[in-house]
Parts: sequence; structure tokens; C-alpha cells
Amino acid sequence: NNIIECYVFHSMFGQVDAIGQIAGGPGVGLVANLVSVAAAITTSGLLLVPALFLVGRANRQSREENGAGGAPSLDLEAAE
Repeated sequence: NNIIECYVFHSMFGQVDAIGQIAGGPGVGLVANLVSVAAAITTSGLLLVPALFLVGRANRQSREENGAGGAPSLDLEAAE
């Protein structure tokens, strides 16, 4: 079941990446041609800002599902 979810996620990621390149690429190229390459790089960075919020949200959800501690800790007393 987890293997199927992994394949679906990987396939969906590829599709979303392709759509983003098709939608954003020509516009960023136009900015590079009309203004400068530096402006196009800045535009690309600005287009990625929404991803920061999505990654932050995913991290919060992951912490909530796995407990607030982040990485699992090693309980040395229980190992004795």
C-alpha cells in the first residue's frame, strides 16, 4: 500500500513540475529578454515563495502526526 502511494506521489509531483514549467517558463524567459537575466532570476524566486508556505504547512502536519518532538529520541534507560 505504501509503495503504491509512493508511486502516485512521484507521478503527481512530475505532473505538477511540468505544469509549473509550462506555465511559468515563458513568462520568466520574457522577463529575461525584456529586462535582464537578474530580473528573471528574481522573478523565479518570487514564483517559488508560495512553496515556502506549503512546505511549512506540511512540516507542521508531520510534527502533529508524529508528535511535537521532531526527530525520535533514544531512551537509554529503557534499553537497559
